[in-house]
Amino acid sequence: MKARTLRRSAASAQRFIPASGDLTEFVEALARSRGRPTVLLGVAFDAEAPSGVWIVTDKRDYIAYPNDASAARKAAIVCHEVAHMLLGHDPPPGTEGLASLAASAAPTLDPAVAIRLLARHGYASEQEADAEGLGTRLAAELARRERLARAPRDRVYDRMR
Repeated sequence: MKARTLRRSAASAQRFIPASGDLTEFVEALARSRGRPTVLLGVAFDAEAPSGVWIVTDKRDYIAYPNDASAARKAAIVCHEVAHMLLGHDPPPGTEGLASLAASAAPTLDPAVAIRLLARHGYASEQEADAEGLGTRLAAELARRERLARAPRDRVYDRMR
């Protein structure tokens, strides 16, 4: 993908990143703009599972991440999956194994409802590299804004900003 497209997607995403740097608020703002609810699911993945999964159904999106991930790792995984959304990547058709992963990630979903899944084991494709690059930028910006929101402030600090 061209660097210009990545920059444009990153700039577009900036309007959804809250001043608080809160990951959930970011995902909710993006979901509202897309007109599709997005649910974050902490899941007990086994060693064979991907680090994160974007599950697309006919009514909403799910982003599953390991429930034991640190806050920083969770943000990196979620931002990577969000980057696929922002870049317009389509999940490939699900396979039988991925449908069972969807069922374990979201037990209330009928596996037949899970239309498509996007799961990755590494960064072989150009789409993966693009999503990793954009996801990393998004996670870094969330962390930066969170640090700023938590920083002690006074009138001098505010004037310098």
